[in-house]
Parts: sequence; structure tokens; C-alpha cells
Amino acid sequence: MKPKIAIVGTGIAGLTAAFRLRNDAELTIFEANGRPGGHADTFDVTDPLGPLAIDTGFIVCNHENYPTFMSLLDELGVETQPSAMSFSVRRPQTGLEWESTGLGGLFANRRNLLSPRVWLMLKDMIKFNRLGQRDHLKLDDKCSVGDYLRRHRLGSAFRDDYLVPFGAAVWSCSGQSFLEFPMRFVLDFMSHHRMLAIRGRPKWRTVAGGSRTYVNALVSQLPPIRYDSPVDAVVRNDDGVTLSVCGDDCHFDEVILACHADQSLDMLKDADPDEKTVLSSIPFRKNIARLHHDSRALPTNKRCHASWNFRSGDGPEMPPSITYGMNILQRLPAAHDWSVTLNDERDIAPEKVARTVEYEHPEFLPGSMGSRRRQMEFCRRRRTSFCGAWWGWGFHEDGCASGQAVAASFGVCEAPSLRGQTDSNQTD
Repeated sequence: MKPKIAIVGTGIAGLTAAFRLRNDAELTIFEANGRPGGHADTFDVTDPLGPLAIDTGFIVCNHENYPTFMSLLDELGVETQPSAMSFSVRRPQTGLEWESTGLGGLFANRRNLLSPRVWLMLKDMIKFNRLGQRDHLKLDDKCSVGDYLRRHRLGSAFRDDYLVPFGAAVWSCSGQSFLEFPMRFVLDFMSHHRMLAIRGRPKWRTVAGGSRTYVNALVSQLPPIRYDSPVDAVVRNDDGVTLSVCGDDCHFDEVILACHADQSLDMLKDADPDEKTVLSSIPFRKNIARLHHDSRALPTNKRCHASWNFRSGDGPEMPPSITYGMNILQRLPAAHDWSVTLNDERDIAPEKVARTVEYEHPEFLPGSMGSRRRQMEFCRRRRTSFCGAWWGWGFHEDGCASGQAVAASFGVCEAPSLRGQTDSNQTD
């Protein structure tokens, strides 16, 4: 007899687990919202040149760094198309603008040629890449980004005009939060993506037609999803698991919680000390994303328009913002400059906003790194498994691999490689 398994959440982790288990278990899939996909979120807009499907959450992937996810797309027959990865920094207070695709982008504004600060940044970038290649396997989790910069006397130009903007863009966080990230974690990420080397960078891709294309392909092979069905409580005993959903009690043999760590902890009414320790150590923050076509959110110099565009605050009290250039990332045939801007309304006219949506992203602090390495301990433990991108680096590959790891613990598929799970010698 097939086991009865509940899956809570239909982001990439939950959908992957469900897809791998679909033939070997009796699945019931709960989704608190009215659509599947989580951060795979595509929105339709009308451009003067025609309709467009634009992603506002997950956007890009590549074969080198997303092996589990790309294999899943191949299995589903979902096509991808080339994307482009570039980065720009704009600091209105100083007039600095630069873009990352070479010296032409660095000196797109000719005044940068005469700026000592730009040359100091470039000098420290070279120094940092050399140090990073040496240190990324040596550091422990206690050394923060800020500590590392001070230790190696990497200057304010490098910090404020390159590394902090880079970290804020990649992890959708504030500059201050990024300075508290473990440097080991950041260097591991940069080394894995070959960002510490000049050559051999990954070739990025995006899902053709938007990320909902792969979501629809997965959902079509699963049992009907119970939408608008938030789980209020999960209780375990020797005989099974009981979920309270919209006033009803539903009984299963096991449950897979494919949601954020804090959400999972809120559902568990009988969490044990280990579950409380791990799940409470993974903080999340909210980000407001606006899909719009106001080109003022991009650098003033069009030669600096990039895939990721960082804009510093107008003062110490104003946080920075990140604008994703969707025309570049999704190669949109558009008349407007379609962008997604996080946490910022400056330079965005309300009438040019097509959509406003809230997402939550995990934070990566020294106190949580040991917990993140423990996913396999929490597969089928007390009839409960946990999966989500928060176990890894917070990206789509991490969510996909996490969901497949849970399915593999049932013996139905091959176990994936889990990023960061092998560093058990590192401590908080």
C-alpha cells in the first residue's frame, strides 16, 4: 500500500518532492495561496510592441550551478533561452555610475578615468579575488564580511562601490545585513560561480515563456492541488500525522513541509528542541517587488544599464535599492524598459507600475550556518521532512535539490548534491 503523504507548499522544493514521489505515494498537496510556484512568479503585461510574460521572482539559471533544476527542466521538456548577467552601481550622491562587463562598462562615464576612488576600487577588486581564491576553504563561520574587509584593509571604495552592492543585489538584502554575512559563505558562492576568476564564467539562461512554464509542466503531472488551504497546525504521533486545514483535521502517514523555516515552526504544535533550534535560527525578511517601466530606476547612462542595477540611498537613513533589468534578463522584445525594483519607490511613477508583490528571502547570518548543514537529519524524522531553498544558498537550485533530497530519502530517486551540507567540521 502506498504511504499517504501531505506536502505543504508548492514552491520549487514542494513541487520537486511531489514530482519525484508522484508514482510511489498517495499525495495531498496544500497551498496557502491561490496559485502554485512560490517565487516562480510570472505576470502578463501589455507593451506597445505586444503582450509579455515577465518574471518577478525567480529569473535565471545555468547548467554549471543549477544541475538538479536544469535536469528537471530537461526531463519535463521545458525550454530555456540565453540570458545575460551584468551588474551596475549608481551612487547619486557622488555621481558614480559603472557597469561590470569590462573596462568599457567601468569607464562608460569618462569621468571615472580620472577618479582615484574608481582606481582604488579596481585595485582592491584584484586583491580581493586573489585573497578569496586562497581563503574560501580556510575561513570559519565566525568571520563576517565586515570583519574580513577590515582584516585585509580593503577600502571603502571597494566596499561601498562594489562588494556591498553586489551582495545586496544577489541576496536581496540591505548593505548592513550583507556586512554581517559569513565571509566563508560569500566566498564559497563566488568561487562556485567563478566570480573570483576572470575567465570561465557560467552561461546564464532563463525559462522560455517565463518561469510559470515549468510550474505548469510540473503541476500537470501531479494530483489536484488544494489551493487557498493554509495549514494551521501539524501534530505527530506514533500512528501518523494530523494536519488542521481550514477547520478540518486530515490524517497522513507522513508530512513534507516545503515552506519557510519560520512558517514550518509555526505549524508544528509539538516541535522538539532540535526542531525549534534549527527552524528558529533561519531568519527571513520581507521585500516589496514592483514591476514597472520607469527608466529612471536604471542608471542615467544607458551604457550602464545592466541585469542587476544597484542604487545607493540618498542619505544614511535611506536604504539602497536593486532594480532588475528584465529586458536584458529575459531578452524581452519591448518598447518600454521593463524592470523589477525591490523596496524602493524613488524614481518610479505610480502610473508606470504594473504589479506590486511581496516576497520573503532568507538571511544568512553566522548563527544560522550550522543549522543549514543539517537537512539530511530532518528527512523523515518524526514522520516529518523539511525542504526549501533556505537550507542552501537561497536560490532555485537549492530549493529543487532540497525537494529531491527529501524524495530520495523515500528511496524513489537519486540523491542530489546539496550545497554546503558537507561542511560539518565548521561550527557556529
